[in-house]
Amino acid sequence: TVGAHVVRTRTPGIVEGEPRGTLRFKYLARDGTALQVGDVLVTSGQGGLFPRGIPIGRVRAIDDRGAALFNYAALDPAVDFGRVDEVLVVTGRPSQDLTAYFPPGG
Repeated sequence: TVGAHVVRTRTPGIVEGEPRGTLRFKYLARDGTALQVGDVLVTSGQGGLFPRGIPIGRVRAIDDRGAALFNYAALDPAVDFGRVDEVLVVTGRPSQDLTAYFPPGG
């Protein structure tokens, strides 16, 4: 799991990986204003493990579970992990927001 927020609205939540390789954005308010299909999510920097601004994914579908307290959203990952050949491991904590280094749609 990783702390995340919606780029468009700054709405916070948690992204969790699922066994079948998909991602789920959890704990969204049920008012429906915070999230739309196509919204981009990035790491929030909360918790200190991942720096703020790294792309996580794009909202594919919003799951309204009827009487549940929160909504959930299915995400398409920002990266096709089946095509990754190399990764860069960042050690230490960056002193700036990394959002500018990951252009939307890029």
